[in-house]
Amino acid sequence: MFGRYLCLLRCLTLDAVLENVTHRSVGRADGLDTLTDPHDRKELVRFLKSIDRGTEPFLNVSIPLKACGPQ
Repeated sequence: MFGRYLCLLRCLTLDAVLENVTHRSVGRADGLDTLTDPHDRKELVRFLKSIDRGTEPFLNVSIPLKACGPQ
């Protein structure tokens, strides 16, 4: 997948988007950055790149209680 991401097309890759702490924590009430580990970011990028038109939607998904940080 090639392209530019975010406003003004400043990020050339998904990796670049996720390297920015602001992008990783925006929208969270607690401002917590849950992707501080570079390995976790690489795994997320790998997963996102695997999604294409043939990918089945995830239905009836239960998010683990602490997936988005402390409650």
